[in-house]
Amino acid sequence: MLKFDALDRRLIPYVRTALTEGRVADRKFSPIYTAQCGLWTYDAESTPAKHGGFDSYFDKGLPEGVAIRPLSQSDAELVNERWEYKSDTSLGMVRKMIRNSEEEHGGCVGLFVDGKLASWVCRYLDGTLGMLFTESDCRRRGYASLVLAAAVSDCRRRRALMTAKGKISSVGDAGDVMVSYIVETNDASKNLYSKVGWKRVADAAWVGFASRKREDVKFSCMN
Repeated sequence: MLKFDALDRRLIPYVRTALTEGRVADRKFSPIYTAQCGLWTYDAESTPAKHGGFDSYFDKGLPEGVAIRPLSQSDAELVNERWEYKSDTSLGMVRKMIRNSEEEHGGCVGLFVDGKLASWVCRYLDGTLGMLFTESDCRRRGYASLVLAAAVSDCRRRRALMTAKGKISSVGDAGDVMVSYIVETNDASKNLYSKVGWKRVADAAWVGFASRKREDVKFSCMN
């Protein structure tokens, strides 16, 4: 199976032709999935934060019983369970994402209500933000926008610390510009990102091809 993540959507016809007509490795492939996404960016330097800086999020200035803090390994199973594209290997990926965030890069952040995880976002291994989710009984309270903004602030703070220590930035780190991919059908996330200052800048797609029949294939788009 061949998989292309975050492929420029304009290239799909050319890739499909090359693979289905047997121009790659003398083998013909059949398309098995296509998921269209938008590439969204946030310029943290030029876009004013609507809720303040990093210190405004982590246990400061929040309603009683609400706290925002980095995710830990104990949160990984719930995050994975709620992820639409979970697979047999995704829990290990989530654990690694949280470990990377804890140790250095930041971006895996959760909002807790009376100690219970209610909303969260993660930083993927390529540096993009995704897996944004709020439990159904906690929606329409502004939690998702808070946790997303906190994750951006967390990434910026961690990057500043790394720079001060003379360390190399993480993969996918474009300075103050954050990146996220949102499935085109996910109107809720698109509306939220737009309201808090993110901009949709390009078309992308997750596409997969197989040289033989393959069942139950799942892809992983970012939100």
